[in-house]
Amino acid sequence: MKTLYLFSREMRTMEDVGPGDADVHTKSGRHTNIQLKITRPVVEPNGKRLRCKVVYDVIEGRRDFTHLQLVTDVLMPLPSDWSNVKVLGAADFSINMVVNGKNHQWIPVNVNSVNWIQELKVKIDGPGNDTEGNAGLRFDLAIPLEYEDNG
Repeated sequence: MKTLYLFSREMRTMEDVGPGDADVHTKSGRHTNIQLKITRPVVEPNGKRLRCKVVYDVIEGRRDFTHLQLVTDVLMPLPSDWSNVKVLGAADFSINMVVNGKNHQWIPVNVNSVNWIQELKVKIDGPGNDTEGNAGLRFDLAIPLEYEDNG
């Protein structure tokens, strides 16, 4: 059988990896660099979950060059009565972008290069230290799968 596996996640735990403080200070006249890589979803060897790796970097463009990072595996459970699951045609996603000026909002990211990410937003700044939930990543996935139903 074929289906679209729907999955949503919001991640707002960023690590301060230096050299600056934990506050990305966006304001007029400044810029912030964003680097984001999400590997294509793969079925784990045991067939119980899908996995993709996320590496998300927020780098302040000047002053103390704050660098926040999120590195994680996103694990997506599969129904127990599915077997021989195959991901159909998904590719890795990667983007580098620059955000100019002050921005405390969720920023939409263009995902036209892949078929399995429906919506993707990044957040780079907010009041206070940005490792405390102000910076993060939000996505909605629709992963094309083929599987056998043993139910």
